[in-house]
Amino acid sequence: MKWLKFKIKTITDAEDIIISSLYDLGLEGAQIEDKIPLTAWEKEQMFVDILPDGPEDDGVAYLSFFVTGWYHAFRFRTLYRDQYAESSCPDPAPAPLPRKE
Repeated sequence: MKWLKFKIKTITDAEDIIISSLYDLGLEGAQIEDKIPLTAWEKEQMFVDILPDGPEDDGVAYLSFFVTGWYHAFRFRTLYRDQYAESSCPDPAPAPLPRKE
C-alpha cells in the first residue's frame, strides 16, 4: 500500500478548525507542527531531566496527514476544495497533487 503525505501551511489559530473539517471529510489522524510553548501539564508528562527550550511562537503551523493511493488523494482534495470553494477562506492546499514516479 502506498501512502501519500499532504502538508498544509496555516496559522496556529486556525489549526483546530481545519483539522475538524478534515475529520468531517473522513480523515482519521493528523499531525500538528507548531511552535506553541508547552503547558505546565505537558512539561510534567515529559520523561526528561532537562526540558528543551523551544523557539518562540511565530503563528505558523503545519498540518500533515496521509492518505492511501491516488484515488483517495484526489477524492479527498476534491471534497475539501468543493467545501471551501464559496467561502472567504484562502485555499489551504494550493500545491498540485504529487506526481507518480
